[in-house]
Amino acid sequence: MDEIFKKADEYIKRVLSLIKKGTDLFPKTYNSSKKLYNEGYVQYNGIIVPLNTISHRILLDHYEKIFLQAYKNLLESLWEERTSLTNEFAFRAMLEMGIENSFLIFDKKVEKDDKKIYLLILLLADYASIETNMSGYFYNWFKNLLNDNNIFLKEKLTEKEWQIIVNLKDTLGDNVDKQKYRKAVERTRRLVNSIKNKIIQKYSKKGNYIENENIRAIKSGESHTLHGNVFLIIDRLNKKSANNHLFRIYSYTFISSTHLLKRLSDYLENKKYKEEVSNFITEYDFLSKQIAKAWASLSIKTGPIISDII
Repeated sequence: MDEIFKKADEYIKRVLSLIKKGTDLFPKTYNSSKKLYNEGYVQYNGIIVPLNTISHRILLDHYEKIFLQAYKNLLESLWEERTSLTNEFAFRAMLEMGIENSFLIFDKKVEKDDKKIYLLILLLADYASIETNMSGYFYNWFKNLLNDNNIFLKEKLTEKEWQIIVNLKDTLGDNVDKQKYRKAVERTRRLVNSIKNKIIQKYSKKGNYIENENIRAIKSGESHTLHGNVFLIIDRLNKKSANNHLFRIYSYTFISSTHLLKRLSDYLENKKYKEEVSNFITEYDFLSKQIAKAWASLSIKTGPIISDII
């Protein structure tokens, strides 16, 4: 068992390295000397512009790099703290980012407008959700991003969906009803999920986005755990399940990261990087079979934990 876990650790180190290599292949977001930056200017897409005129667009224009950094940080944290059973509650996020979100962001079968509408609604919801002493700054980002894209949004959203965004805009500011503001944010978050699901369904019908029964079952189980299924929580946090927990860490990491790396390598169109990822995934197939066999053997030995519940 220890030998398999040791191999799996080496695998995850390589995953993290490949994500970093992929991130480094993207062009630099913007360039600026210290003097230029201190004066409020940056060189953006080859043009020197005031930073405050493009700051709200940077995440939209370069979301791929931000996404990869967030995914890498989550994966690295889960791995470094792999013996902690409470990691179980982060599995759903990792799976969703690697399987669903990476499809929307990196898969070239996704039309540009579909990707843009998803990221726009997502970022508008994120900018509006900041409730700190920096909230005014992010509210300006919200308004600027909305102004830049309101024609596109009106074309792509239904009247009802567009009204959700308008209502959110009207609740932003210092002297607003906090209850109305939070309800507006909640409705916008639901809109993000609705837009995302519609896009996923569109490409599922075309056969471009495929989830097998095993992946659907895993995601369903992790959703139930995250939302308070008592049986699953007791099972996951039971000390007798420690090795099962490690198998979940490694197996779910492999499932999520191989989906992401395959799409990322196709997106970047870098021959050397694509070959490295392809060779790596081929190696993983052999290790995955070893892990599945060992995990199945462990499940037979440990059996159910009902006696520990009652």
